[in-house]
Amino acid sequence: MPGIDPISSILDSGNSASAQDGGRGGQGRGGQGRGGQGRGGQGWGGGGEGDAVSRPSRRGGGGGSGGPMGRIMRQFRPDFERRDIQLFVEMLELDDGQKVVLETLFEDYDDEFRPRADEASGELRDGLREMMRSMFTGGPQNWRESFGSIRQELEEMGDIDEETRRQIMQERMQEMQQQMLEDRVNSGADAEMREMMSVLIDVYQDFVAQKQMMRDGFLSSFKEQLSEGQLQGWDSFERFLMREKTLPEGRLSGESTNLFYVIDKMGLEPEIYASISPTLDDYEVALHNALIQRNGYIAQSEGPLLRSFQEADIDESKKIFERQIQFRKMVRDINDQYRQAIVSVMPEDEGKVVNDEILTVSYQRIYRDTPVQRAFDMVLEMPDLNPDVLTSVIALEDAYTVELDQMNQRIVTATRQHEPARELQESERSAGMMNGTFSGTSRWFGGGRDEADPVRDLMDTRSEMDARYMEQLKAMLTPEQAEELPRVRVRREGGGWGGMMGGGGGGEWRFEDMPERIQERMLERYDANNDGTIDEEEMETARESWRQRMQEWGGGRGGQGGDGAGGRGGQGGRGGQGGRGGGGRGGQGGRGGGGRGGQGGPGGGST
Repeated sequence: MPGIDPISSILDSGNSASAQDGGRGGQGRGGQGRGGQGRGGQGWGGGGEGDAVSRPSRRGGGGGSGGPMGRIMRQFRPDFERRDIQLFVEMLELDDGQKVVLETLFEDYDDEFRPRADEASGELRDGLREMMRSMFTGGPQNWRESFGSIRQELEEMGDIDEETRRQIMQERMQEMQQQMLEDRVNSGADAEMREMMSVLIDVYQDFVAQKQMMRDGFLSSFKEQLSEGQLQGWDSFERFLMREKTLPEGRLSGESTNLFYVIDKMGLEPEIYASISPTLDDYEVALHNALIQRNGYIAQSEGPLLRSFQEADIDESKKIFERQIQFRKMVRDINDQYRQAIVSVMPEDEGKVVNDEILTVSYQRIYRDTPVQRAFDMVLEMPDLNPDVLTSVIALEDAYTVELDQMNQRIVTATRQHEPARELQESERSAGMMNGTFSGTSRWFGGGRDEADPVRDLMDTRSEMDARYMEQLKAMLTPEQAEELPRVRVRREGGGWGGMMGGGGGGEWRFEDMPERIQERMLERYDANNDGTIDEEEMETARESWRQRMQEWGGGRGGQGGDGAGGRGGQGGRGGQGGRGGGGRGGQGGRGGGGRGGQGGPGGGST
């Protein structure tokens, strides 16, 4: 993908913290937080002020980044971290003596886990880098020459329709991939790569077994310190831990949403909490059962999946991916089912606000602020706005909000229907990279769209709607005022940015085409003007980053090590941009919930 180094994606997904801060039950048992047991007082959400759904890089989930290898690299993070101690203390109401024991047990666990994880993950990382180098036989120069010849051939064909261009690009990419595979087989690099993969699989599976033993030992020793009353709440606490630790590992939109967090954030009145309490009880159990099934299958399928990579068994890989996605859909559907059930027993106005908030955190790609929403915000803050113009702007925003809401609902429906199939395609492409066949990866390298995409088409329609409203808004302003507003990007047929290597004309790989987890990382790395999308200049920066990484793959081990250290430093900077995203969401919530203050405005939670 443009600007995303596949190996860095894998390694980053193992490094980034599973940041649960701000989403975990700051109010414990007695406040309005479900926390772990959450049976005291109004105890429901446990959410505090954090996000209600985890996101790649900013919060560590909501699409487990790194493709099928993402979860594997995340296994090298500990099951328990120091910040979890406070959860144990609050949820189980530990006394001072138990706190001391817990702290000691944690230190023993951490002292045992860290060196084992560092050793195993280091061996795995080195092996993966060596495998990548062996895959790209001939080095990056040959790759660039091959891409260049394909682009030149397309340019010499002149004005051809997009479908023909796409087919030719895919055919040439498949030929290039087949030639690469033959070169590796003939040179012996392919056999060497698969032997190396076998060793890495053994390293990984041995570590996973050790990790499970360390986890079980920690919890077993801790439970021995609990009183009879505390043990009665253990099952509920374990359900909390499972939600806290594994719900963020979703890949489908809405799969990682925690309704407890969302609802707790809303600050609902006690009587409304009471009315939805039975439904939340049912949700807790249903979600827990779905997570048990999802987590269990994904864990047990890891070994067979890795072996299918090693053996380049594409059919077996696909079968496993399909089954994994079925379990992911189960979790997502539980969230959607109980979103509707909760809203149905609430008063209409409060129910709409809660429903909108859940949709916003579940389908962030759809509900993130549009350029037109940001433009309305900017205009309504202009100090020199004529009062008559202000009235017209508010009326236009009302109309836009209604139409946007209808369009977003259509996109959500299409996403639920088509996203699982797209996730399967992306997983197969990632598998093609890992097994050395490059099966299905032509789209990543400029091969264009594979087939019709109803979600993308609806997003295009929404962009056209945005452009229409933006023009109407600008027409109400002076030229100087209009110049300050953000741009609306509308796709042009036959255009596009090309693939990773750039050059244009090779496909239709737009920012909006990318999986949501990749969009998030692209925004964090390359959205220099903070407009919530990637323009052509920013995409060229991403392409240049990719070209540099291609060159580094061809270098020695020392060069790769330097790049790795630099990459980790860069991630620290991206954390600050995560905060920028949070600010955007806060603004959206404020606009929907309270309108425009004295101006009246859209109000009513319409956004």
